[in-house]
Amino acid sequence: MVHQFTAKLSDPESGTATTSFCERLYARASDVTSASRGGVVLVSFDREADSLEQALRSAIADIVAAGGTVASVEIEREEIVQWLAS
Repeated sequence: MVHQFTAKLSDPESGTATTSFCERLYARASDVTSASRGGVVLVSFDREADSLEQALRSAIADIVAAGGTVASVEIEREEIVQWLAS
């Protein structure tokens, strides 16, 4: 099952350092899209996993391994509805 969510990083957007982080993350994960809004780095995932918890844990591990720190995670509404139904 594919789980969709977005991680907000605690480190502010910083040009070349953010670009380097994203390159390291892309090398680890093919299911990720990154963006920067108002100096905040957002990393969106479409993560294949048996459970939402497994998807979140593996995505956060990928972010940490690439040198990032997660401040928060936003879970798509559909994910919450599906999780509550199971």
